[in-house]
Amino acid sequence: MPWWNRIKIRLLLFGVTMSILPILIIGWYNVSVVKGWLEEGVKEKEVTIVERAAGEVERRIEGLMQRMKFLSDLNGSIGEETLNLSRWEVAFYAFLKQNQEVENLYLFDPKGRVLLHAQRFEVIPPQEISPILLRRLRESRSEEPQIGSLHYAKDGTPYLYVALPYFSKTGAFTGGFLVEVNFKGTFSQISAIHMGQTGYLYLIDGDRHLLAHTEHSQVLQKREVIQAKTLQDMVNKRCNIPVPAVYTSYTGEKVIGVYAPISISSWGVVVEQPLQEVYTPIRRLLQRLLLVMLIIMGTVVGTSIFFGIRFTRPIEKMERAVRKVTDGELTTKIEHPSSDEFGRLAKAFNRMMEQLKENQERLEQEKERLDTIINGSGAGFALVRDDFSVTWMNDRLKEWLGKDEGTFPCYHLFAGRNLPCLDCPLLPGEIVPKQNEVITKLEKGGETSIYRHRIYPLERVMEGDPQFLVVVEDITEQKKMEEMVIQADKLSALGMMASGFAHEVNNPLASISAYAEDLKERLESEGEGPISSQEVGRYLGIIQQNVARCKKIIDSLLHFSRKSSLEQGEVDLEELIQESL
Repeated sequence: MPWWNRIKIRLLLFGVTMSILPILIIGWYNVSVVKGWLEEGVKEKEVTIVERAAGEVERRIEGLMQRMKFLSDLNGSIGEETLNLSRWEVAFYAFLKQNQEVENLYLFDPKGRVLLHAQRFEVIPPQEISPILLRRLRESRSEEPQIGSLHYAKDGTPYLYVALPYFSKTGAFTGGFLVEVNFKGTFSQISAIHMGQTGYLYLIDGDRHLLAHTEHSQVLQKREVIQAKTLQDMVNKRCNIPVPAVYTSYTGEKVIGVYAPISISSWGVVVEQPLQEVYTPIRRLLQRLLLVMLIIMGTVVGTSIFFGIRFTRPIEKMERAVRKVTDGELTTKIEHPSSDEFGRLAKAFNRMMEQLKENQERLEQEKERLDTIINGSGAGFALVRDDFSVTWMNDRLKEWLGKDEGTFPCYHLFAGRNLPCLDCPLLPGEIVPKQNEVITKLEKGGETSIYRHRIYPLERVMEGDPQFLVVVEDITEQKKMEEMVIQADKLSALGMMASGFAHEVNNPLASISAYAEDLKERLESEGEGPISSQEVGRYLGIIQQNVARCKKIIDSLLHFSRKSSLEQGEVDLEELIQESL
């Protein structure tokens, strides 16, 4: 019996369920409410963070551009006849010192050739400016700082170009100076101020390339951070009012994220906080709730076990007793001295067992009596299904056939045939309620045995049980005795018939003798003349008729006295009918 079907377990589960279910419902309601409050609070916090971070980045970019213009105003235009490179070099290094996000500065002529450079780390500077950036600056027609495209250093760090072009009074492009910006340090400061220990913040350009990230390794790996459809829609719309949403981040985890554009460029700032971190207070609440549930569950389980054992112990006793009875131990009794329902049930069970034992003894007596009758009757008994299969045979029938049941069908066991007997009552059709008899012969050890089968249909049978009782009798000796009696009757009748047969034989013999004697005398008397052939033929014909008559009488006598035997075999019906006709 499976453990989950025991009454003890059911009582235990009922107690635990009724004690835990109210706590679960209340806890679920509280968790749902807290979860909603928590999500709203996180969304409001993220909107504030992304707006401040975007504003901070925007202010720093604007400050960088203003300082670039101030540097240009101090040192003059490149197109002037007196270009003081030493003064520009001092200004460049001072600019590097004041702006930590700037890595390199380049001063270039209208053809993009580098005239002066100042590097923070780079040893070998480029000799000329990118033609694409140069063409863009030339086409801008404005002496305002221009934000260029993103490019990566050998170590994977992304850099941005911010260039300030110069134009002559006639509008001709005269060159400019270029600043390479790395926002790693600056952005780390911004994210640390606004994000704290949870979530992450990153900066993207107009082409959705990652410029800066709370975890700089993501920048070095050039991760594609704008993958979620919800986040892509935010970036495309560039709403001035950030709207947070829940989506699956590029890291594969569920986050609450929000996007804020930077107005002075095509850049944007994204703030994401994993839901796992958002729901940390809820997990703590669940842990406390679980602790309370465990305490209550332990108390309820202990109480349920105590009462469960108290209530189910008598039932288990009865179950064990019933199992013993099922195994055949009818002497089993239940000892339960109490006067409650279990005690009365135990007494009723004990009375039932006494009656069952008495009935079993009677059944065994009847079975022994029936076995004695069956085995002493001298007949064979078999139980047969409607598909000719034999399910049981008594010992006498097994001895006759030399085979056990279940190996061959009945027509093979009883008659040695491969097909059912033609007159078998088991063939499809109505079974006549009389004793259906079938006579079969079976060759065994060179001797032929004759059996008579009587078939009795059984009325009260269950599915799969045999439907017929077959009683088999060995009538070989009976048939022999019948033949001997018939033969003796024939011999006794033969004596009585001898005189009649003698009279019947003497008559034709007397006729034959008379005609033969007359013919002889006429042949001896020559005086009367020769006898005609016609008359001789008449004499011989009469003699022949009387001889045939004698032969017929003798054959009838021999046939009557001869012992006949029954032989089975195949015959040609057409030939037999022709001979009969």
